[in-house]
Amino acid sequence: MGRNPSVGGSVHLGCDTTVLPGSSFPYYHLSPDCVWELATTRGGLAVVLGLALIIVVRYFRSPWRRVPPGPRGLPLIGNASELRDKVWLFSQRLQTKDVMYLSALGQPILFLNSLKAASELLDRRGTIYSARPRLIMAQEIISGGLLFGFLNVDDTKCLARGRWRRSRRAAHQGLTKAAVRNYHSILRKEGVLLTSALLADPGALEKHFERTTASTMMSILYDYPTLRSENEKSVKEAVAYADRMSGSAAPGAYLVELLPWMLHIPERFARWKYEGNRDFTRFNTLFESLFNRALVGMDPEGSERPSISASVFEDSGDNQLSRQEMAWLAGALFVAVAETTSTTMSWWTLAMIAHPEVQKRAHIELDTVVGRSRTPTFSDAPNLPYIQAIVKEILRWRPALPFSLPHSTTEDDWYNGMFPESHAM
Repeated sequence: MGRNPSVGGSVHLGCDTTVLPGSSFPYYHLSPDCVWELATTRGGLAVVLGLALIIVVRYFRSPWRRVPPGPRGLPLIGNASELRDKVWLFSQRLQTKDVMYLSALGQPILFLNSLKAASELLDRRGTIYSARPRLIMAQEIISGGLLFGFLNVDDTKCLARGRWRRSRRAAHQGLTKAAVRNYHSILRKEGVLLTSALLADPGALEKHFERTTASTMMSILYDYPTLRSENEKSVKEAVAYADRMSGSAAPGAYLVELLPWMLHIPERFARWKYEGNRDFTRFNTLFESLFNRALVGMDPEGSERPSISASVFEDSGDNQLSRQEMAWLAGALFVAVAETTSTTMSWWTLAMIAHPEVQKRAHIELDTVVGRSRTPTFSDAPNLPYIQAIVKEILRWRPALPFSLPHSTTEDDWYNGMFPESHAM
């Protein structure tokens, strides 16, 4: 330890120095007295002013000052208290912005508010914005890390290496155009049953839609018999999983999403963790029982009544998925399709009521191409361009999932002078 004389020895500063091992340069301990002495000398004052200038310049050049606009947050917690109160979503000032920004306990959250921003960031820059955020409650606990939709594209970040790619390949094989043709008879049968139900009881519109979509998906996925009601036990359990999962994945639903260290709290001290593990056991039993049921009726030489579960199982040598992973893949497809399809059918009905002229023109096209002596078939579809256009317009006008599934950025980026930072949700 030693004292540090000033240049020329004219001024003595109270700054202790230490020479670090392996270095010939002194390390200065800037005590309050030392800072004061530096600041009261001509050379020291220049140093202090220089440091202040650097700090100011770095502050104004900092990219974090150029994050997208959003509601003003509170110190430390940011916008955590506003995640449940969505009033800010309807702010006139924010509705005109392409991108909105929130920060909750240090977790940055982006909302894409225009087609232009979504196309640019999610499509053209998909390599940066295609990852999935870590969803501790919805994915890791309630779904046991098995939900295909929330697996990460990057194999090295998957809970099981390569699971996303294997699951995607298996789902694709079961949903190709050639594979879907095997289910045309199921779709036609359910369409006729839906029409009959609507004529018999038009007041129960939503129940008819829910029963039809649930019965269709259970038949396609598990070779399940036609459902008489939407209240069948397995369907209610699958819908309960969808509700539980979507509620748990909502921003701000659980504090553990913002403070991941809470995952290490023992289950007996964390009721949310106990309930999550209990629900995983419940839903895992559901999906595995449905999957095993579909395999029991398989014909060893090829089932005459195909199902996606049977198809995935027959290709298990190629997709290399475990039995549990295949069961959860089929369950994820049911959750993804059943409720969204019934919602789209409800919007279709509203559109036809609100625009009778469109309904009339569709009737004319249907009568011209199909007539009234038979029901439409899939072979008629190429000759019904107006009806196909209506279907596409409904999907554009009222998408069943307007917010889609959350994505995550993998690196810092710039967009229209704004700074979407890495690991933003």
